[in-house]
Amino acid sequence: MGSPVKNTKLKWFYPDSNLDSDFVYVFRREPSWRWIRVDDSYISQKPELQEMEAVYGKYGEGKVLNYTGVVNNSDVTKSFESGYYLVSNPFPVAIDWDKDEGWEREGFSTTIWSWITINGYRTVQTINNGVAAIKPEGYSDENASHIPPYQAVQMKVVAGNAKLTIKREARVKNSNAPLKSAAGQQSSYNLIRIQTDNNLQIDGTLIYFNDTFINGASDEDSEKQFNSSENVPEIYTRINNSAYAINGFPELTDSEYSIPISVRNRVEADVTMAFDLKEFGGGYTVYLEDKETGSWINLLQQSEYVYTPAQMGDDHDRFVLHLEKIQQVATGINQPDTESTDDIEIVGYEDYAQIQISNELLQTSDAEIDLLDMNGRLLNKVTTRQTQNNVDLPDNSGVYIIRVNIGDVVKTGKVVR
Repeated sequence: MGSPVKNTKLKWFYPDSNLDSDFVYVFRREPSWRWIRVDDSYISQKPELQEMEAVYGKYGEGKVLNYTGVVNNSDVTKSFESGYYLVSNPFPVAIDWDKDEGWEREGFSTTIWSWITINGYRTVQTINNGVAAIKPEGYSDENASHIPPYQAVQMKVVAGNAKLTIKREARVKNSNAPLKSAAGQQSSYNLIRIQTDNNLQIDGTLIYFNDTFINGASDEDSEKQFNSSENVPEIYTRINNSAYAINGFPELTDSEYSIPISVRNRVEADVTMAFDLKEFGGGYTVYLEDKETGSWINLLQQSEYVYTPAQMGDDHDRFVLHLEKIQQVATGINQPDTESTDDIEIVGYEDYAQIQISNELLQTSDAEIDLLDMNGRLLNKVTTRQTQNNVDLPDNSGVYIIRVNIGDVVKTGKVVR
């Protein structure tokens, strides 16, 4: 928590002086930055809460905290050293982390972390560049980066002797963020959001692409803050073996990408991965590979995947996200008879593809069946007059193309090994 009032008293957060049921802490440097337990003795020595200071309260029963005094109505500045800090909103209205004109924050990371309530538990929410790693009910791209009044969020100082100034221009009128938010002007991203749900709690990670981003850790990336609750099905990516909740990549140009996905599970429960590709328009087919089961899932066709944790704790080697550029495969026919391709059915199985061809179509000509890789290289060719044909797939996992040519009729299909 924080306070929008000048000369705030610590006593306001500890009204009943009950050490047995009320647990109140202030985040201060004494001599290092840490949480300090607040009691009557501490209050008598240091009675006031400073601007932007954060207080943690856990009460034995519901509490009404009374703030009285003059609210802040001018810019607020505070100095910081390198490290992580909890910073509270000093104004009586929401402020927007993405309003550049409202902040002076040289030396600060572009990420904020906040704690929101999901299914009765406090869960970390990560915000960067106006996008959130998770967007539960009540949150949107328009309000994700707003910091509501009375709330504190975590920030990171990446360069020592930094100063943070929160200006009046950062304030937002009529914010509808349940707890915290950020909107501002967003750049154009190709964005993939993954949310995990084990029917106990949720988590999420976000991968996005832009021509201003770089490979490796930079301002567009946000470190993962793990949750204290074991019920959270954590999901994240890694850069140089460090965990990230938000991971930015340069603009998509290569024909294929493979991005490992890490998970951390601490309870025995099936986990549903939900993939949101509504803001991904990169001209790529997106697949999830589960190395534990050997499954490849086309996420443009199937947006959810349920897995059972193979181990407790972190698993970095099980899941990979594959992006394959959609390519036009040469067929040698300028205008194939697409109306007749219903007579050809292509179905992929684990290690072979099955091609079903109608008798009527085979009466016109032999069928030529080509097996190609995603670069269009011919791997195998079969000439047949059979209505049902099985074509073995290569031993290597991946996506392959089956092309069937009968006279003037051509049909292609993708299959996954």
